[in-house]
Amino acid sequence: MEKLFYKIKECKSEEEVKKLVDETLANRIEGSEKVEELGARHMTAYKGFIHPDIRMRCGSSTLSTYRMSTTDYLYEYATAVWKYTTYQTPGKFADGIVPFLNWYFGITVPGEDKRDDFFCDKAFLAGVYDEKFFEAMENFTIGDLRGQGIALCMERSAVAQNILSLFGFDSFFCVGVVKNGDSYEDHAFNIVRNGNKYMLIDFSKTVPQKGLNGSIIYKPYYMEIPADKIEDFMNNKVAIDLEDYEYEGPNRVVVGERQYIAGVNTEEMKARMRMGS
Repeated sequence: MEKLFYKIKECKSEEEVKKLVDETLANRIEGSEKVEELGARHMTAYKGFIHPDIRMRCGSSTLSTYRMSTTDYLYEYATAVWKYTTYQTPGKFADGIVPFLNWYFGITVPGEDKRDDFFCDKAFLAGVYDEKFFEAMENFTIGDLRGQGIALCMERSAVAQNILSLFGFDSFFCVGVVKNGDSYEDHAFNIVRNGNKYMLIDFSKTVPQKGLNGSIIYKPYYMEIPADKIEDFMNNKVAIDLEDYEYEGPNRVVVGERQYIAGVNTEEMKARMRMGS
């Protein structure tokens, strides 16, 4: 990861940054696994760069899908790394992704999932319930959600996955559920491998930290998953309980617990609970 990071820092112009990203992106795409779909119906952990042709499905019962063919965010993130002192070291890399996602997608107001209505409304502009409507529904990209303030965890995790992969992190895009309180909800998150350590990173259920002037900033939630549990967690739908925390200054303060499960959805969890498993 550090190799690309410092190469970008050494660039003399945005044109040099763009050329470097062009070269790296071509390599990442060439080495990526091409599956038909990820998201609500394809819940196996996906390793590496998400191929531009892969279709992401917003929900298990929705029409709405989009492809990952938009790449503007990769160039913009790399340019931010080049320009700003916030990104002085690779160690601060993940922290910078959260404000970037907020800037790129806009702040999502909690509540109803508006993505399906958004895509259907855009498709209606092409034609009402005829072949043009369905053609339009086939041609959306993740870039269509830029600035709309409706992106959810799947979009945030997918963009984060490709940023991480572009910069050489050994990372996984995961779909599953999270329990933060009394109930489960469908969720997407990332896992990053560093040597023999695995870190779960959540770019959506972020962690507040009070700044020196009293302002609140939000950082990604991240906790290490023990190496002896990672196989069952990623491949066998085994739950893992992790501390939930907030920051008081630079220090973490435990405020509860989160439970993550990869490869399941809330309907499956309801069935598990009915069966008592």
